[in-house]
Amino acid sequence: MENERGKLIYLATLAYLAKRYDDMTKSMRKVCEYEIELTDVERELLAIGYKNVMTTKRASLRALSSIEEKEDSKGNKQNVKLLNKKLEIVKHEFFSVCNDILSLIDSHLIPSTTNVESTVYYYAMKANYFRYMAEFGSDAERQGAADNSLEAYKIAMEMAEGGLSPTNLVRLGLALNFSIFNYVILKSTESACKLAKKAYDEAISELDGADKQSYEDTTFIVDILRDNLSVWTGGCFSFSEVIERVYKYGFKRSGLRPVTIDLKDGTVVHFWVSKTRDESKPNLLLIHGLGASAIWQWYDVARRLSPHFNLFIPDLVFFGGSSTTRPERSDVFQAQTLMRALEAQSVKRFSLVGLSYGGFVGYRMASMYGDAVEKVVICCAAVCVEEKDMRDGVFSVSDLDEASKILVPESVKKLRELIGYIFYKPALARLVPPCLLHDFIEHALTRDNLKEKREMIKDIPKDRIVSEIPKLAQPTLIIWGEHDHVFPLEMGYRLKKHLGDNGKLVVIKRTGHIFNFEKPKTYVKHLKSFLMQTKQQVPVSNGSVKS
Repeated sequence: MENERGKLIYLATLAYLAKRYDDMTKSMRKVCEYEIELTDVERELLAIGYKNVMTTKRASLRALSSIEEKEDSKGNKQNVKLLNKKLEIVKHEFFSVCNDILSLIDSHLIPSTTNVESTVYYYAMKANYFRYMAEFGSDAERQGAADNSLEAYKIAMEMAEGGLSPTNLVRLGLALNFSIFNYVILKSTESACKLAKKAYDEAISELDGADKQSYEDTTFIVDILRDNLSVWTGGCFSFSEVIERVYKYGFKRSGLRPVTIDLKDGTVVHFWVSKTRDESKPNLLLIHGLGASAIWQWYDVARRLSPHFNLFIPDLVFFGGSSTTRPERSDVFQAQTLMRALEAQSVKRFSLVGLSYGGFVGYRMASMYGDAVEKVVICCAAVCVEEKDMRDGVFSVSDLDEASKILVPESVKKLRELIGYIFYKPALARLVPPCLLHDFIEHALTRDNLKEKREMIKDIPKDRIVSEIPKLAQPTLIIWGEHDHVFPLEMGYRLKKHLGDNGKLVVIKRTGHIFNFEKPKTYVKHLKSFLMQTKQQVPVSNGSVKS
């Protein structure tokens, strides 16, 4: 029996990889009939299969309903009649999918479940599918489905509040989906926002009061908020502001505090730094890339590295809380500015990690201040780019002006283009609602300093020749995403060749330009392995490593 069950799970996995979701549901339906409690992975296979089949039918119903309204408004009765028949067919298919999973939940999944989290998960799933049915049913069908959905949500909420932490993913997902039910089905914006805010406040309260809170629980809040943006917008919250608030809590729990350094020349640099500097720990500078401010890009890394280093995490000039009235736009200016700000904090020796554009700045610092910089990590930064590379088609976008508009987007369209370049698998990210992308531009990326940021990008390849780029004397780790479409992997190998024995290249498989988000644990593992080596240990070796 176990072999047959295992075979079915394997077939469901293959169907998932091949995006054959109907096959996926057939296999997982048979798995459920074994009356054996599903593991978390098996539970997700079941949910993904049915959700994708249901979503396809749901999209068809919405599209056909929209067309029917247009035809009806034009008085095309014959077309309306044809559309009604088609709608009935698709509606029947849609309800069949929903009833199928609801039957499995009642007859197999809930009876075979032994823990609170799984039970809450299945009741929440039950409530969600009744909610989907309430969207498209007749008046009588809609009322019955809505009543069943409400009953299941209430049972799930009572169990979740009694047995799950406020930061638990299942509890948060349930609470926020329940708020969507209030918003979409019951048409009660007040109740929807009240439920969502209660879930958020309870989770934040627990996070704020905990000395050690897992990263996974914290990011769960962000993930659920992202999936349920429609509840948080509409005058209640800014999605990006909510995330930034969570990130600030995370930085503070990691022992960091904000400071502002005024360099007295029209330049101000904002930092997050370790509250207490431990002389037994090495100093580490983390330099972010283009995009949002430092807190967005180093959130997970800071948590994992703060026990081992005195951290210094600045906003580059024109980002976050850092600004200048000076006209310089070069990576040299950014490097000089950071060095002056560190000296103002009596930081004499440090290692650094530079991410993307921050890698250019970090490389400049290492070459200009060799006595101060001990170790260097350059992450997906095409330091060895030459001006002619733009003309030779080395990059996906060969026009520098167009590239700067994509890398520093001010419209949803350009942000979607950027998403296509920076992710290894951008398909899901491309489905993010326009309102979410707009919110991210307004509150995280901001429209401030667009001109200055684009001038920074255009300055990078200007008059640049590899032979004139200084070679670093420090041990240097180069980290690259295998499928980076912003700075292709070729640039990583070029930098490795330029540095010779002082450089080591690590390629993180199945990642794009933002591997710090796609595989954060792997990324931090390489950082710690390299940065925490002592001088007595083996120095950086020649060659490259894939992970």
